[in-house]
Amino acid sequence: MKPMRLKRTKSGWIAAGAAVVLLSLALFVARAGIDRPGGARSTSAVSAEAGSADSLAGAMESCVPCHMNPGMRMGYRDEGGKVHQLFIDPEGFRRSIHYRNGKKTCGDCHEGDYGTFPHASRKLPACLDCHREIREEYLAIDRMARAGVHFREDMAGFDCATCHSPHGMVPSREMSVARKNRACIECHEGPSDPSGLSLARRHDWHPQAALHLDRIACISCHTKPEGEDFSFRHRILPKEQATSDCYACHTLDSKMAYYIGSFGEKQPRTLGRLAFVRDHYISGSTRFPLLDVGGLSLMALVFLGIAGHGLLRLRGAKRRGREG
Repeated sequence: MKPMRLKRTKSGWIAAGAAVVLLSLALFVARAGIDRPGGARSTSAVSAEAGSADSLAGAMESCVPCHMNPGMRMGYRDEGGKVHQLFIDPEGFRRSIHYRNGKKTCGDCHEGDYGTFPHASRKLPACLDCHREIREEYLAIDRMARAGVHFREDMAGFDCATCHSPHGMVPSREMSVARKNRACIECHEGPSDPSGLSLARRHDWHPQAALHLDRIACISCHTKPEGEDFSFRHRILPKEQATSDCYACHTLDSKMAYYIGSFGEKQPRTLGRLAFVRDHYISGSTRFPLLDVGGLSLMALVFLGIAGHGLLRLRGAKRRGREG
């Protein structure tokens, strides 16, 4: 009986192994159908179903589990130095100008088969592939950007998308100061920053560093107005050339007035009356010795005047008392 039982047990294991092999083969075939350019999950094929009621959900379902998962690796830098964004914030994507203009599925921009992992390398759409009508503006911005500090030999992969993610792009007038500064902070306080210093530490020479970093855009100090258009805002200056003088902003015809008054941006309430004055003197910050001496002298004269006036009135009262 024992040999028979052993034989049946061995047969059972063989049958189970065959079932596992067949199941694995079936899954492989199903996955191959998904991975083929025409398969059920091909990005281009799903995008073509735009007429169906579930087209948006269908076109995104292949990408969402990875690229809209908060646990997704944020991005990586390839051998050429270019940074590739991997995680897509779903709320930011729905608020983006591209989504509002009809680019609502991944397949609207990312054509081809993305079923293989990792995805095969392919050329992605550039700004001018869609925005041909702004070619001259784009070229002006490109010239300014390439004259800035970011376009160095060791930053060969730097391009528009490094700061302006196509998956969350909104017009400048819709951006808060925090949103504008996020493009800088993600690199200059991120893991890729070699210094390891916070922005507050980098700006500790400023007596009100935290206040300014919270209320104004980084480019307010790290660019300089050049010309009538907004292309100069893309020429990021090295720290040695950045604005560090209070007078450059806190005056009536200042750089700050130009930035806030142009391109539809509104003056923040928090600037207060100190923001724009004919000339400026910030107590405790601006040191002008002659003005310090003059102010203290004036205060001393006022005090002496009050004291002298009081003494004279007191003497007069005593004199009237003796005469009465």
